[in-house]
Amino acid sequence: MAIWFPLKAPAAATPSSSQPPQRPSASLHFNLWRFGHRGHEKDEAATPDLLDVGIMVASPGQLAEISIYVPIKIGPEHIADLGALFSDGTLATGIFNESLTATNGPSHSVIILKKASGDTYCGVVKFPRSNNQIAASHLKFRHEFDGTIITITSTALAMGVSGIAENDSLYFRLRLTIPKSDSITFINAAIPNDKFLTSGVDVTEYLDFRLNQARNLNTGIAQQMTDAGWPKAVPTTRLDFLLVVGVAVDVVVGHPAFHKCRLLETDLWKSYVDKTHLQKGMVIYHWKDDPKNDPVVDFNAFVKLRLRLSDRKIITRYFIIALLIGISVGVFGNTVYDTGKFMFWKTIDMFRSTSAATTETQVACPPSVGKIPSEPPGG
Repeated sequence: MAIWFPLKAPAAATPSSSQPPQRPSASLHFNLWRFGHRGHEKDEAATPDLLDVGIMVASPGQLAEISIYVPIKIGPEHIADLGALFSDGTLATGIFNESLTATNGPSHSVIILKKASGDTYCGVVKFPRSNNQIAASHLKFRHEFDGTIITITSTALAMGVSGIAENDSLYFRLRLTIPKSDSITFINAAIPNDKFLTSGVDVTEYLDFRLNQARNLNTGIAQQMTDAGWPKAVPTTRLDFLLVVGVAVDVVVGHPAFHKCRLLETDLWKSYVDKTHLQKGMVIYHWKDDPKNDPVVDFNAFVKLRLRLSDRKIITRYFIIALLIGISVGVFGNTVYDTGKFMFWKTIDMFRSTSAATTETQVACPPSVGKIPSEPPGG
């Protein structure tokens, strides 16, 4: 993936006040919700994975737009705006891990989050909707470079800036529903060849999440980022990546090592994620890059997961195969036994026949060795 921030022309970015504008900066948040697992057909089909992308921008008035590249082709039907959920201060507290209250800003397009001290934490944008999707004037899609460039437009930024004070930060949070056919773009799996011979399938999954890594970017994307002054024009001061998986899934390898993990608070998050998707017991693994001086230029998290899949379908399939193997072995064993028994007795009969024939020959022709024949009479 890639995220970059084209700036306005200097004259257009200068505020009306006499104070010089503050330098814009950003912090990025990614939540990958892993619901389906390869080799587990039921979950994979019914519950697609979700990727939440949060972008916090300081001094957003200087931005012309925000560009997000994802390496799959998607459209407006795959994107949802999560901004309205932040009207629940408890949920906002859970997301940002800070005590917050929520109120509507001057325009109902922005929710203002306040700290316990009364200071503003940020303004959260609520995108307008058209035909049950985010309005095309605020979020645009371009299929380029074997993927999609999602653009938060200047119209959306202007709407957000108008709802906050001059030096406040602005926050966008979007959810990408990953199509089933593209799930391997983010997480792939190694499934054992003997999966049909066991009552459960031991699956190894691996995730290689990369953001803004120059060696992996298409040259066209890299050029657009360079033209926008990345990474210095709008430095990324912090990046958080969270992976949410079932409690039965083991993280066997993680590089870099995760910062911390915790059990998902189901009651808190059931309004954030469809409660029918939340499994009983899910764990959040948290990676972060929070340099003190230099900006975050790129990010890479490699995670190797291991889990055992077993359900009624797998067990039934195993039972049928085991039954067929048992029947086949039984039939084969009986055939071998009967054939062996027949050959054994046939061999015995042949031996007996040979012995009997030899005895009869000996009786008919007695040996004369050692005897002197007598002279015929009258000799």
